[in-house]
Amino acid sequence: MDEQLMQRLMTNLKCRRCSSHYRSCDIKVLGQREKMWLLNVHCPQCQKEVLLAVSLKPLAARKPVTDLNPNEVRHHTQLPPVSPDEVLDLHLFLRSFNGDFSSTFTGDPPA
Repeated sequence: MDEQLMQRLMTNLKCRRCSSHYRSCDIKVLGQREKMWLLNVHCPQCQKEVLLAVSLKPLAARKPVTDLNPNEVRHHTQLPPVSPDEVLDLHLFLRSFNGDFSSTFTGDPPA
């Protein structure tokens, strides 16, 4: 990770004293070792200056949020991937689709 990216990440934080957002120009990277960063942060609003030690670690793998039951998940994970031809077929279908889902999925002719 480079210094500019670290500065952009830190602009999501707010000053603990006045709750102002930091600007990237208010954040100076003093050093970095492995996943630890040492930063000098200056609040443009209240002028408070702090020294921060920031340690970044990868996010833990999260379980997907779904309303499928375990059997449905198992079924869908065993299906083959969508082919390029299927994507093209859907694209061509959507180009002329009139928005009437009821007749499309029930087979009723449009009114």
